[in-house]
Amino acid sequence: MVLIRAVPVGLVGVLLFAFRAHAHGIADGLAVYPKGGSGGTYYKGYNPSMQFQSPPPDVVGWSTPDDLQNTFVAPSAFSSPDIICHLGATPAALAVPVTAGDDIGIHWDTWPDSHKGPIIDSLANCHGPCQDVDKTKLKFFEIGREAVINAASDLWAPNVLIQNGLTWFVHIPEGIEPGNYVLRHEIIALHAAGGVGGAQNYPFCFTLAVTSAGSDSPEGLGVQEYYDEAEVGIVWDLFGKSPADYVIPGPANNLYSGAVAASQRKPSITATGTGIVTLDVAALPEKTPTETEEPAAEETTAEEATTEEPVEVPSPTEAPEAEATTVDEPRETSSAAEGKEAMETPPAAPEETSKAVGGDIGAGLVVYSTIYVTTRVTVTEHNTTTLYATVTTARP
Repeated sequence: MVLIRAVPVGLVGVLLFAFRAHAHGIADGLAVYPKGGSGGTYYKGYNPSMQFQSPPPDVVGWSTPDDLQNTFVAPSAFSSPDIICHLGATPAALAVPVTAGDDIGIHWDTWPDSHKGPIIDSLANCHGPCQDVDKTKLKFFEIGREAVINAASDLWAPNVLIQNGLTWFVHIPEGIEPGNYVLRHEIIALHAAGGVGGAQNYPFCFTLAVTSAGSDSPEGLGVQEYYDEAEVGIVWDLFGKSPADYVIPGPANNLYSGAVAASQRKPSITATGTGIVTLDVAALPEKTPTETEEPAAEETTAEEATTEEPVEVPSPTEAPEAEATTVDEPRETSSAAEGKEAMETPPAAPEETSKAVGGDIGAGLVVYSTIYVTTRVTVTEHNTTTLYATVTTARP
């Protein structure tokens, strides 16, 4: 005889949620690994259970309150807003401060080994704060796409994610312009994708505040234009076809030309962060012009230059690393006339860009240098090379 024990309705929901949670996973946070560094700073993402906290915490992950059953976005919803950042997703309250060139390690709470498929990472510029952005108007460009790592051993990108502590790394390209971006991270599970409608998309989003010296602004596409539910790569017999023949779905030409694949490894968290509200791009210092972008300087005389307010020569840390320059120590002069003569006599051309040529002017200092400065006057031309000077003089 079989005994059937009544189970409260509320408990049924809890048990179902626990089962689905074990079967699938969510991207629940990320860590920033600065270029050249080894340790990462971890930022907490969103979990659907947070909606029951009062008040819900502010995090860097987009909210997905409708994903209580830890489920997926089906191919039939490819044209709906849910495919962008998951079910009912709304913008994150905070952003992760990132410098272009950093690596991001995205962490999942769990992921089943049987759920093989591609991992696709994209960025979209919010062109302002992301908190109020209309997600349907975001244009994403891909910065990473991986699927089959080793066809012979049937090793896929999600298997590598599992091996590396449920973490997947993506590189933030150095060429993109600064701004507030949405990072879209997606796994497409193919274990039931042998026919139309069987693929399972798991997209999750985070907000990044990216500081960058770059200027690229890739056009991108709306995610609702990405996939066709019947295209190869969405429909795929995982158990009957060779992994070597798999083609990642979506527009291949949407991969940013400056994208660089990140090295996949185990995470190394050394700190935690809470995020910032937004990046004020307008408040960022202007990009230092390169030598090919030097603005035309007006001719002036040493006498006119002495009326300028004193200016400071930027320290080496303020100039690009490749253009670091040293400056000769000032030398005392005997008279202002000697200084004027120094101005009128063309200085010797510097042997290399890392060296500077010094000269005297009156009671102050004139530095002939190839370093970048805020205020410049053209002193002379020597061997077709225009030299610039920063003038520091005593106040009259």
